[in-house]
Amino acid sequence: MSNSEQFSIHFININSYSQKKKLQVKSVLNNRQPHILALAETHLSNESKMSVKVMGYIPYNFPHTDNSSGLLVYVRNDLCSNCYSELSTNRDGSMVSFIDVCTNTITIRVGVVYIRPQAGSNTVKQIMADLKSGIQNRVSVVVGDFNLRSKEWGDSVTSSHTRHLNDFCLANHFSVLNKSDAFATPTRGDSILDLALTNQPMLFSLKLCAIDLTSDHSPVSVFSSLNPPPSQSRPNTARWNSSKANWSEFSAACKAIFPAVHDDLVDCLARANSANQQDRLEQATRKFTAALEEAARAASIPCNSDSAPQARMTSYT
Repeated sequence: MSNSEQFSIHFININSYSQKKKLQVKSVLNNRQPHILALAETHLSNESKMSVKVMGYIPYNFPHTDNSSGLLVYVRNDLCSNCYSELSTNRDGSMVSFIDVCTNTITIRVGVVYIRPQAGSNTVKQIMADLKSGIQNRVSVVVGDFNLRSKEWGDSVTSSHTRHLNDFCLANHFSVLNKSDAFATPTRGDSILDLALTNQPMLFSLKLCAIDLTSDHSPVSVFSSLNPPPSQSRPNTARWNSSKANWSEFSAACKAIFPAVHDDLVDCLARANSANQQDRLEQATRKFTAALEEAARAASIPCNSDSAPQARMTSYT
């Protein structure tokens, strides 16, 4: 990825993957070149491998079977990606799939969800359990048509099953980006059904921007600048006020953040050699320090200086 490039994920409920819509998908992939394009309600069979191919992209097809509607995820082939079939589930037609995408800077676990409008409370609860099993404390983004509504992200009503999603977010330190970045912006009619969630809200942002795909849903687009900001000298006067720390929150934040950071540290140091050893050590130190700062901010530990270094997940690179 270039220094100016953003990482991008687009999701839309496409309402069947017809030949006309395939041409639209090809146009979006060729013109916008997103890193990931995820589609729900494709109604594709398991034998559709040839028909979904698009040059420059790897298609991951989670097919229509019985009462499920199918998911299709395109990942740019210049990225290293891996699909976890054992983590993909179908709960009475409601589906979850997971794909790891490795950029030059970070590994992101991307979850794609479709929950049927008719799904009962137990099915929604099971889908949330599947999400918990799938994210495995990774840096994660989850996009999908949840068919769950809530006044918390600006909808006019709250669905009875939304509590299961709220419980998942609370227990796993996930944020609904619709709440912070696109509050009260509907995604289908007057309803907010299509959501983007992440456990790293400082790293990812949501936009509901148009892509040329025919649907009665609006596309959900997640962006992130994964490259590090220019290095700046850190002032010596900045100090975290540990006397006012909520250590239980700090511990929980560390548990959510550090497993993914550990993998980055191992990868960073594994690529060290005699020519770049010092640079790699400094890079690993920045990654570790940024993780501590992120955990401190997540636990609302105050700092006694306005010039304190701003914790950014982009410093993990």
